[in-house]
Amino acid sequence: MKLGDVDFLRAIENHHRDTRKWACIGYHFLIGRNGQIYEGRPESALGAHVHKHNAGNLGIALLGDFTKELPPQAQLASLEQLLARLRQKYALQPRHVFGHGQLGKTTCPGPALQAWIHRYRLRKS
Repeated sequence: MKLGDVDFLRAIENHHRDTRKWACIGYHFLIGRNGQIYEGRPESALGAHVHKHNAGNLGIALLGDFTKELPPQAQLASLEQLLARLRQKYALQPRHVFGHGQLGKTTCPGPALQAWIHRYRLRKS
């Protein structure tokens, strides 16, 4: 049985609370495969998404495995919209957007999505 996004989000939250003993889900935002954006932690709360680099940033997770393929178009479109809103709110340039693997020792978000993030960071605005 394949889990839907809401079930998957509950599983992530339960893992973060029960196994890692965090107050709640570690990411500020999560984006489902259909492009739906979910709030994890409030933006005002310190995230728990990248070891030793949680201060001064917001964590965004895309649900799925992007080792070989990019996320679905709806998911990428929502990521673009969310990044645009957050960059405007916090006056950030594209170069201030990082993938998980750039801040910690992990294969996340996978080579396909990491390549997309690299191209995104090279944008002028």
